[in-house]
Amino acid sequence: MSLFLDEQKLSFEKLGMEARLSEDPTVWHQQVLDELYRQVPYASDYNPKIELRTIDPERMYGLGHVELINKLAINARDDDTPPALKGNQRVILPIVIQDALLKPLDLMIHDGKVEPVTEERLRRALFRPNLHEAVRERPGDMSLIEQLYPPHRQFGGGRGLVSDAGAGSKLASARPDSVLDAIMDTIDEDHLVAFTEKVASDVTLRSSLIKNTASREYLAKLAAAVPSASGFERFKKVASTIIPNVMQVQKIDGGFRIKTANTDALAPSVEDVSRPEAVGALGGDIVSAVDRDGAVTLANQEEQGDAELDAAATVVDTFGFYKVKTMDGREMSGWVFPQLMDLDGSLLPMAAFANGTESGMQEVIAGSFLDDGMDIPDMLPSGTGMFVFHDGENVQGLVPMEISGVTETPEGASYICETVMGTRCECVKVPGLQTVTPISEGRYGLPEKCGFMSLENIVDLVATPDEFSKQAQARAIPTAVRVSTDGNTYSFSGEPVTKLAGVMDTDFLSRNDATFVAACLGYSPQQFVSDLQGMRKHGHYDLWFKAKPVTTLKEKYAEAKQSAKGTLAKIASIGPVRFDLSKEASVLEDPAAVDKVLSLGFINAENVSIFAGYIPEFENTIARLSELLMATRLGLQSVDEGALQKSIIHLDKVVAGLKTLGRLPQV
Repeated sequence: MSLFLDEQKLSFEKLGMEARLSEDPTVWHQQVLDELYRQVPYASDYNPKIELRTIDPERMYGLGHVELINKLAINARDDDTPPALKGNQRVILPIVIQDALLKPLDLMIHDGKVEPVTEERLRRALFRPNLHEAVRERPGDMSLIEQLYPPHRQFGGGRGLVSDAGAGSKLASARPDSVLDAIMDTIDEDHLVAFTEKVASDVTLRSSLIKNTASREYLAKLAAAVPSASGFERFKKVASTIIPNVMQVQKIDGGFRIKTANTDALAPSVEDVSRPEAVGALGGDIVSAVDRDGAVTLANQEEQGDAELDAAATVVDTFGFYKVKTMDGREMSGWVFPQLMDLDGSLLPMAAFANGTESGMQEVIAGSFLDDGMDIPDMLPSGTGMFVFHDGENVQGLVPMEISGVTETPEGASYICETVMGTRCECVKVPGLQTVTPISEGRYGLPEKCGFMSLENIVDLVATPDEFSKQAQARAIPTAVRVSTDGNTYSFSGEPVTKLAGVMDTDFLSRNDATFVAACLGYSPQQFVSDLQGMRKHGHYDLWFKAKPVTTLKEKYAEAKQSAKGTLAKIASIGPVRFDLSKEASVLEDPAAVDKVLSLGFINAENVSIFAGYIPEFENTIARLSELLMATRLGLQSVDEGALQKSIIHLDKVVAGLKTLGRLPQV
């Protein structure tokens, strides 16, 4: 072993191969384009344009970029559409040529940020990112809890019910800045042992990790880490971090008793706090209300179904932006054209729906009105779609057609089409026209400001209001619960109560305790108290209501473990679930980057949802490392190019996998 560890350096393999170009710079443009299609085959969808601004034939050096432009355009004409709705339609791929070697085309610059080139990132950057921001939706009514307590980030993300109650309180919760800190209690022993043995056996790696101030801190934390606890111990720890959506505060001798529960992971907890702690955690208004009434119960639960919107559903007879439903029950929002016009000006018994990703064509469509929908998208005519234009105060859609080609004429672009009715024709936009006008046999003039909407991915939509409402009812069949009283205490019975009996008392309860149980079952606390008073007033001994489904913490834990295993399997389909990037972390100088890169070696079924909560931080790290990789190719020598490449690729793979999973369960 060498005594001079500082002289030993880690070596990294470059993952992106450099391409050898001709010694004749005049052919570089075509060679770069060929290499682009080889490395980034999906770039052919975006009209690539090669520009080499700097070429030095003697040094065989070149610098430039590939410009990718979307073939679609949102409101491309000169109007007053807000810039954010027009979208960003341009992406740059840097070109660096040294000694006639073309550096990998694996980075792109979009909206002022450097990112790795992937098909998903490219499509997201170029495909109408702000399309649906044109819809102005009224915000829902805020609950009492939301008005009193603003959104509060908890461990792993989420919305808190109460503000922090101070150090040591079970009500307090903080989200660590470091991913490794967040997952430290969930690291598998096997993974930790493997990391420790690798560092201990590789003198050069250990020396590099220790010398690097950015990685030294995390190395010490991992060296002192204790493997994750048993399932039972972790189960109890998870219970203390569940975000409550039902809370009751009672006045007791010497302070206040705070009961909390989450109906999606039911495991009620009770904590007695002093007045200063209660004021700090709950605020003076709540404490004053408890002083006055003896107890206050708050619930923050989503309503079942969407009866209010469904009740307003009608057969659409006016153009606008509507909520519609597919025959299999999925809800979508988009533009509905209640009656389409044929090229001869006659109205067709056909309606159309479009939102940019899915569409529908049928006789009638039922929907719930959201907006007048005048801010409609305008795409470059291609594929299946329909031309649309303003007809007075309304928007008229033409018969859907397939665009098979385009030719240039003195009047402008002429589109070769075939309608869904089987008519072959040519359509050209003509200045001054207000409606569709025949020009010659099979040739039609369209208004100059006529737009085009895609009608790809046809789905069957609900056609009647009755069917629209039935689908919501079918998803929310309530279960009856009985509340009985002997005049002093209250007891609950019914199918949902059987599940509650294992985690909380449901018999012979005081009025306050009964109110808390009812709130957990979806009963409004204020309405429940009023109904109990009505029972006493009218001499009734029981009360019936329809309960909301409740999931216990044990059930949630079992579901989350099963889901987490499926999550890892889905991520594994992209590549290995875990990535050992300790070598790469040892040469990175950014502590945040070291944290994210090292953490990939410890992902498992227990903490995959925690990783999902840090997706924005991972994205920021990918962007910073991409900028550093770009600088390295331009001459920066402080960080190895291969280490950056590998870190970026594996970080992006994990992030891409997490994004496909939707909302992940916290376990």
